[in-house]
Amino acid sequence: MAVILENVYYKYDVDDNTSEEYGIFNISMKVEQGTTVGIIGKTGSGKSTLMQHLNALYLPQKGKLIVGDFVIDKKSKDLKNLRKKVGMVFQYPEDQLFEETIYNDLAFGPKNLGLSGDELNSAIKGAMEDMELDFEAMKDRSPYELSGGQKRKVAIASVLAMNPEILVLDEPTAGLDPKSKNDLLNLLISIKNKRNLTVFFVSHNMDDVFWLTEYVYVMCDGRIVLEGEVNEVFKENQTLKDLDLGVPFSVEVLEHLKNRGIYEGPLHPMRLESLAALIADILRGKND
Repeated sequence: MAVILENVYYKYDVDDNTSEEYGIFNISMKVEQGTTVGIIGKTGSGKSTLMQHLNALYLPQKGKLIVGDFVIDKKSKDLKNLRKKVGMVFQYPEDQLFEETIYNDLAFGPKNLGLSGDELNSAIKGAMEDMELDFEAMKDRSPYELSGGQKRKVAIASVLAMNPEILVLDEPTAGLDPKSKNDLLNLLISIKNKRNLTVFFVSHNMDDVFWLTEYVYVMCDGRIVLEGEVNEVFKENQTLKDLDLGVPFSVEVLEHLKNRGIYEGPLHPMRLESLAALIADILRGKND
């Protein structure tokens, strides 16, 4: 499902004695179906406000959104059908688990959408299998008995069980150990491709953004200040630093090597295996 924002504006009510503005201002973007986009910016930049427009938790005060066949502006009503299409995974989603069994937790959303019987069972089983959770072995277990990583998988599965076409991920790897984080990112890539989802990925971790996304929007003070293909955005090292954002680990390493006169190439992001191969080539060259 494609998403288009046209000059979207939303300003929170603020104290009349302050000139500060909070919200999002003149946001325009076009995201094609099946694309994974990264949304980055420091705290207070407007990322969460923007994401909550996607399923009409907020309605634009000016401008409009087009989400598939839905057109949303400040007058829009009866948004239940839109919200069926947009799955929101908030930070630490496992905190929202509340049922006695994993099955019941995953059933809550689909039941509210009208699913029952075999259709409900199929939706839950499919979501669990996509998240690499054994349906028969785990469906009757309490979610509170699981590890942190497994709880996170159950929480994401509860969103997938509603069969969304758009998935909004707000810091989905927060608090996970490195292996669990990498496993989850790989799993999300697989699910995105299998279900042909349009994914919005919000994160402060630049390596995660580089790994998962294809196109990146950088926000500051409620506005988009930089956008482009992920490789192009992460070449703008000084701009990202000026915005108090980091750069991928590979760029930090290359910059360090360049400052020491060991590396003369461009400062661009790369996979860690490619970075390791480059460093090995440099060391071999120094030893030849």
